[in-house]
Amino acid sequence: MSERTRRALLAGLTATAAGLAGCAGTERNGTERNGAEDTETPTLTPAEVPTTTPSPTPGPDTLRLTTVDGVVDGRTVVYSEQLDAWLRRAARNEGPIRVTATTSFPMPEPVMTRFESVGLETGDEALDGTYAVDCEGGTRYDVLVGAGSVESTPENTTATPVSDLSDRRRELALAAIGNERATVFPETPLGEWVREEWFDGYFRHEGAVYRGKEVQQTDAAFFSEELWMTLALSERSGSDIDEPTLSLVGPDPEVREFVDRALADRERNDEEALATTDELPEAVRAFAAGTDHLLTLTTAFEVDAVDLIG
Repeated sequence: MSERTRRALLAGLTATAAGLAGCAGTERNGTERNGAEDTETPTLTPAEVPTTTPSPTPGPDTLRLTTVDGVVDGRTVVYSEQLDAWLRRAARNEGPIRVTATTSFPMPEPVMTRFESVGLETGDEALDGTYAVDCEGGTRYDVLVGAGSVESTPENTTATPVSDLSDRRRELALAAIGNERATVFPETPLGEWVREEWFDGYFRHEGAVYRGKEVQQTDAAFFSEELWMTLALSERSGSDIDEPTLSLVGPDPEVREFVDRALADRERNDEEALATTDELPEAVRAFAAGTDHLLTLTTAFEVDAVDLIG
């Protein structure tokens, strides 16, 4: 190896060693690494720590209607449009109104027979107020009228001469006494007379005394899905009257959709009617919160919104 070559090689080695020493020094000082600026992970203050927003708790998912026996109290929505119309007619002194309706169950009984007095909210100041209720009703069928002879009348009881009756009543009485088929519908004026005076009443005809009765018919009422009702309202005054408030301002269509769904799935003997969804709309929840009870033609329900499916 020549002297020139040896010198060049030594110079190169010296330069390389100096470069390596410089890299080692900068890495120890933490100012540069591989030509890039050294970065450190910042320390966050509590205010800067990101937080996770909890998901909102879902609302109730079920509208529940629970059957109630007897008289209800509180704010009660009249859900049946037929009953709504009948109550308005009665409040206008059109009564006693005599009505019939077909239901979805056999042997129906009208719910209004439970009430002795009510407050009405109608949206019409002329009809709003407190009313005494005079209501009769039951399952509608052809009532078969009969009569049985008796030896005498009870003490302090007078037998009414059949001849003194009005034409229609006399015709019915004679048919019953003669064992002919005499029928009447209970909601009619003639049917009302039969129910109130003929049945268990005493009548005289051609020297004999008869006691009026209903001839029982096998399953006549059992298979009937019709109801009858007579209804009269008379306005009352006084702050000491304690009565449920019947609202005739029906629910909006969104609420009615849920109520219809619940009632459609209910069997006659079910104590509850349910309409379930992922989460009840606000209108349905507000209706449940502001309503104590709901009335159909035949049934009273307690109303609430609950979470059944979680």
